[in-house]
Amino acid sequence: CCCDHWEKWQNWKEEDYRISVESLRDRIRWFRNHPSMLAWLNGDDNPPPEKVAQLYIKVLKEENWPNPYLASATGTGSGTIPHTNVSVKVAPVTGPTGVKMTGPYAWVPPEYWLTDKSHGGAFGFISETTPSPAIPPLASLRKFIPADHLWPIDEFWNYHMAGGKFPNLNSEAQSVEDFVRKAQAMDYDAQRAMFEAYGRNKYTATGVLQEMMNNAWPSLMYVLYDYYLRPAGGYFGSKKGLEPIHIQYSYDDHSIAVVNTG
Repeated sequence: CCCDHWEKWQNWKEEDYRISVESLRDRIRWFRNHPSMLAWLNGDDNPPPEKVAQLYIKVLKEENWPNPYLASATGTGSGTIPHTNVSVKVAPVTGPTGVKMTGPYAWVPPEYWLTDKSHGGAFGFISETTPSPAIPPLASLRKFIPADHLWPIDEFWNYHMAGGKFPNLNSEAQSVEDFVRKAQAMDYDAQRAMFEAYGRNKYTATGVLQEMMNNAWPSLMYVLYDYYLRPAGGYFGSKKGLEPIHIQYSYDDHSIAVVNTG
């Protein structure tokens, strides 16, 4: 579980080691026969330190976990953690994971996914990415943003954004209606282009996991449909980019590709 106590190993007490091991054992017994499991990740944003990794691996073996397991959702399997301010010794036994968690976690132009060769572009297996904030339809916004705060964007909106480096929405729109209309178009294009790129390159771009499907409360970040189950631009862009037989434009070489996932 990322970004909380269970990845802050430097703060663990003895009891935390026992709880984490038994929690893992419970999850593995629940999920090990599920047909949709690809792999088990012993960490999300960060791989666990050697002591924790060895405890987790022992449980995976004892409980006959049938699929691969990785140190984390990042590419890091040994050494220090490069993208945080925490320096933790990581179990060398796990090795590099073979996946990447490079983002981007913001809107990028459609050509990014095919032209980028070093970050989140369409190569390898990206374990978590998303092209943009996800603004729900106006009918949903009216349910959780007070009428006197619907425009301009203020702290009431930002309360429903993510924390850390993702707290704010920037807008060139003239009204909330104008903003929502433009946001739907941007989200549609961004999601469509991402899935198209990974689809066209599917023999070298082996997987992409969209962060995320939906959210447990009214949110303005990353989702394909909102808390009230209303689909927005990102949902329809994903649906288009993932249709079983899809004709698409290639932003890198200007070709037309037909992607068949039937």
